[in-house]
Amino acid sequence: MNLPIGQLIKIIIDDTREPLLAVITKDLGSGTYELTRSTGNKIIKDVITHEEFVYNFSSGHFKLVLD
Repeated sequence: MNLPIGQLIKIIIDDTREPLLAVITKDLGSGTYELTRSTGNKIIKDVITHEEFVYNFSSGHFKLVLD
């Protein structure tokens, strides 16, 4: 899976909460990416591995936001 920097991803936690939006801000190599999202007045950065991406996309927790 090769995702471009700037790709917007919708993060779905559960059906009762609004989805979060995150942006891929860095490609750290070997299928590892840095995702950045904001919550309230905080900016949160997470490092996501290839295995975590596969799990989250296949389980429906992550979705690509396309133009």
